[in-house]
Amino acid sequence: MIKDHNLLIFRRIIEENAIPLIILRQTEIVYYNAAFDRLMSVLKSTPEAFVKKYITETTDGELCLKYASKEIFFNIYSTTIDQTYQIFQLINNTEAKIHQHNLENTIKSLHEQEKIRNHFLENLSHELRTPLTGIIGFTDLLKYTELSQDAMTYIDGLTQSANRMVQTLNSINEFTMLISDTVTLVNETIDLEKIVKKVCNSFYYQAKAKNLSLKLSSEIIPDIPFVSDGGKIEIILKHLISNAIKFNEKGSINVSYHLTHSECTLKIEDTGIGIPEEKLDEIFEDFKQLSEGYNRHYEGSGLGLGIVRKLVNHLGGQVRVTSIISKGSTFTVTLPNRTLKPEKTIVTPKKSRSNSILYVEDNYLNQKLLQISLGKLYHITLAQNAEDGIAKVKNRDFDLILMDINLGKGMDGIQAMKEIRKLPDKQEIPIIALTAYALADDREKFLNEGFDDYIAKPYTKDEIIHTINKFLLQ
Repeated sequence: MIKDHNLLIFRRIIEENAIPLIILRQTEIVYYNAAFDRLMSVLKSTPEAFVKKYITETTDGELCLKYASKEIFFNIYSTTIDQTYQIFQLINNTEAKIHQHNLENTIKSLHEQEKIRNHFLENLSHELRTPLTGIIGFTDLLKYTELSQDAMTYIDGLTQSANRMVQTLNSINEFTMLISDTVTLVNETIDLEKIVKKVCNSFYYQAKAKNLSLKLSSEIIPDIPFVSDGGKIEIILKHLISNAIKFNEKGSINVSYHLTHSECTLKIEDTGIGIPEEKLDEIFEDFKQLSEGYNRHYEGSGLGLGIVRKLVNHLGGQVRVTSIISKGSTFTVTLPNRTLKPEKTIVTPKKSRSNSILYVEDNYLNQKLLQISLGKLYHITLAQNAEDGIAKVKNRDFDLILMDINLGKGMDGIQAMKEIRKLPDKQEIPIIALTAYALADDREKFLNEGFDDYIAKPYTKDEIIHTINKFLLQ
């Protein structure tokens, strides 16, 4: 009696189950439930025809059924009993399939939008940097002419405005790289002292203009190699020192660094306005600023500290801040000393004898600027495009080549560089990318393509001379 009762319960469970179910003995239909019968009605099919078409040779898997221009997706699960009976369950997977399809389309659309955005920002950066090169370069040249005190004041204003625009462009480029998850880390043995001094020197005049003292101290044990991404560390330092100067009206900024076998510590201390305790976490959020709205006291994009935190995280480090209102703030960055990978072999250029430089550039103003800036120091030859540049290299010996990347029609600068590398006896000529493509990872990209060095437009006269002399004075 109990056994019959249990069988009745099991039969009702199977019969009233919303999942279509059919039982076969080989190809013979033994049983199917009401849900399977309803499915046949929807498909306008019979159980026998359905089994013959879809199930007889079907094992577990996915099944797509079409009716009235619609598609229904099922996952088929089978169970064998006594090696005689097979139970097939058809789990409707249509909603999940539609959701998956919509999700894939959304992801694809987001990727397309990201590509369009990145392409737009890359072009925008290039188009803004090209005229900025002329503005900053020619303004810098005016400083060396006889001008009135008023004129020098105007030039300083032009320089500050142009530099602020460059800083904003750099922040946008760095932020775009970080949110698009295209960060490439470079493991290399770096000269930490050289990087910190370079960044501090770049802020010397900015600090001096506000009568701020910018001091540097270090604790480096000799013969300890430091392996990290020098370019990313430079960006971190620039944002932290820039903020220290911006929010400081009197006093000093102290930059210190300490290196051990396991880690590096960078510390930037200022005597500025300080940060309220409740804002200490907020300042690392993107676009957040201490003062906002129409009455904000300090200019800027609000991206700097967000970029710092993201880059520090990518490098596997930590950034901390302590602050006292009206006393100042201290930012401490701790970075691991990373494991060194085998270094690439670097070809040592031949020593220079004639200081002969080829500049491949399609923009007339940029050509003129470089000739005026460097013409008294080096022998400059100009090439209007890639083909002209390659022809000149074939017929003459140059000690160094400066190569723009976007050369208009024909070959670009990367293609031109690779063609020059193929020429007999020309493989060792140092070729420097001098370009307005200056997204955060462009330096690594161009070096990986085969350039010996990279200079982003707009550049300063001191910067380009320093880079050129690295090769010509060897």
